[in-house]
Amino acid sequence: MADLSEFDKKEIWKRVTEVEDSTDKDDITIKEITAEIAHESDRFEGIVSEKKKLFMLNQAKAFVDTAQTISTYRGAFETGYPCYVLGPNFEGNLSIVYEQLRYNEELRKAGENNNEPWTCPSCCKTNDGYMRDLKNVCYPCSSVDNAVKPRKLMNRLPDMDLWFICENGKLNETSSVLSEKLQRINMFPSDIDIKGTIEVIKSINDSLERNETPRCFLPIDAHIIEYDKLLSCIIGVPKNIEDNLRVGKAPYIPIAPLSLRKEWQYDDHAYNFVLDFLFSFSEWELEPEMEKVLKDSRKQITDTFTTEQIQKIIRMVSGEANKRRIDSSQAIREKTAKRINSWRDDER
Repeated sequence: MADLSEFDKKEIWKRVTEVEDSTDKDDITIKEITAEIAHESDRFEGIVSEKKKLFMLNQAKAFVDTAQTISTYRGAFETGYPCYVLGPNFEGNLSIVYEQLRYNEELRKAGENNNEPWTCPSCCKTNDGYMRDLKNVCYPCSSVDNAVKPRKLMNRLPDMDLWFICENGKLNETSSVLSEKLQRINMFPSDIDIKGTIEVIKSINDSLERNETPRCFLPIDAHIIEYDKLLSCIIGVPKNIEDNLRVGKAPYIPIAPLSLRKEWQYDDHAYNFVLDFLFSFSEWELEPEMEKVLKDSRKQITDTFTTEQIQKIIRMVSGEANKRRIDSSQAIREKTAKRINSWRDDER
């Protein structure tokens, strides 16, 4: 776990409780909202300071500290950004993910000639009681193009993927307590308040550009997975890789956590745990049994494959966006190699 002693944790627990909502107007156009979100995402991506790194690490630490107060807690880990741009144990410097900039430009171009009003905020506000899942409720709507519906836009903004490992059979009990505790520290998913999420990102960018600690948290993708299910996935990775490669298939282990959107839900599609395991799985706290199994699985993989072969496997199990993410960044490729090589060091 990273050493966070130099950071004043009290500062991160403060949050902007009121923000000026520049998008709170009925006549904001699709061109304006797409340009605004692309711009704020570009700003965040362009900041690679130590202050930003510590800010994100300490948000994860705040999540873990909160999770530890729940009786069903069995551990926590993180995936996604910034894990894959850092070395083992969150070491090293952040780097720009150029695929994110390309992705933002794609959004900007999608809306640049569209001066129609973006009606989603008022719709969400009016129908909030019926819109528990923006993805399922918004998708059938024909009033707005799919490319500029709320979930599509929120996907362009930064967030953090944080995982709670719970006791077997305790998903429902855990979810109700965890969501309440996260609300107390003002840590929310982006689906809760679309316009507010944009303003929070603006506030974070403003602070980081001044090299100040933000007074609010990034949106989160919070996930809950039962202990035995995660343990089974970790144990299964080495054999799954070997078995699938032997018959010319991409390795695949589905993992379907309970995820916090507007409410807790199961998403439409499972994640491929093999990708998460090889590319960004970063443990914050694991019980001794799971920690041993994790090291054993990593050892089996590094005993069987070279670092270069493992990087090819990562690319094989990646979607097109992640392939571009890897191909466009030497820094990501180097950090991935360093993380894999650290698994060999653990064996000594």
